[in-house]
Amino acid sequence: MPSKPRNRVGEIYGKLTVIGLSDRRSKAGNVYWWCICECGKKREVSSDCLSNKKRKKKTITTCKKCSKEI
Repeated sequence: MPSKPRNRVGEIYGKLTVIGLSDRRSKAGNVYWWCICECGKKREVSSDCLSNKKRKKKTITTCKKCSKEI
């Protein structure tokens, strides 16, 4: 059984604010979080993409609409 994820509700990553836990999990067992962007759009993001640690995977900090504008 997977471990209980750290509560990230209320944490801010760039323009995204975590608002709740999703029921979805990645193949590796990472949980997904529902986030809301400053523009008001919601986006489901894997916990490993929210982390600010240096790694090969890209950190997600905006909704899909805002990321296209950048």
